[in-house]
Amino acid sequence: MAWAVASVVAMRTEGWIVPTVAYTLATIVAFDRVNDGKHFIADVFAGAAIGVSVGRFVVGRHRPAEESKPPVTVALVPIPGGIGARLVF
Repeated sequence: MAWAVASVVAMRTEGWIVPTVAYTLATIVAFDRVNDGKHFIADVFAGAAIGVSVGRFVVGRHRPAEESKPPVTVALVPIPGGIGARLVF
């Protein structure tokens, strides 16, 4: 969970200071979990990979409107002998 939150914070902020702090805190949490005997090091690496992947996916999925792609549009166009549809995406 720490790595997912860190990746969301890192993607949503400008500059390098806040992302560095977020990933540093996630690393400290990971080392503490290993030190307390709650996880193995492989668990921490797998959790970090999954957390970063999920965090980045969620941020990419919920971009503000100005950053997202324009919507798909369908237009009806006259053609010789009938009508056609134009799909723009």
